[in-house]
Amino acid sequence: MNTSTKPILSRAAIAGHPVHPMLIHFPVAALMALAGTDAAYLYGGDPFWARAGLWLAGVGALGGWTASVAGIVDLLSVAQIRRLITAWGHALMAVMMLS
Repeated sequence: MNTSTKPILSRAAIAGHPVHPMLIHFPVAALMALAGTDAAYLYGGDPFWARAGLWLAGVGALGGWTASVAGIVDLLSVAQIRRLITAWGHALMAVMMLS
């Protein structure tokens, strides 16, 4: 491992901690749980699962778009991040997933 590489600092950060990684956990968890509520509704037909799925879809979408704002700030404002093909691939996949 090259020990001379400097860490990439985020512009969207709180006390030096990047915001984007802090925000993605709840939307990802909500969208993963959404698949379970859809399966439960299809299997049992209980309207509770349809309502729970609607809330999970909303939390996942709104939370994902909120996290994407922090991610796009870093992508566009930090030259080291802009040069990474993985950053652009991540951004593209996130946009497709949230669309």
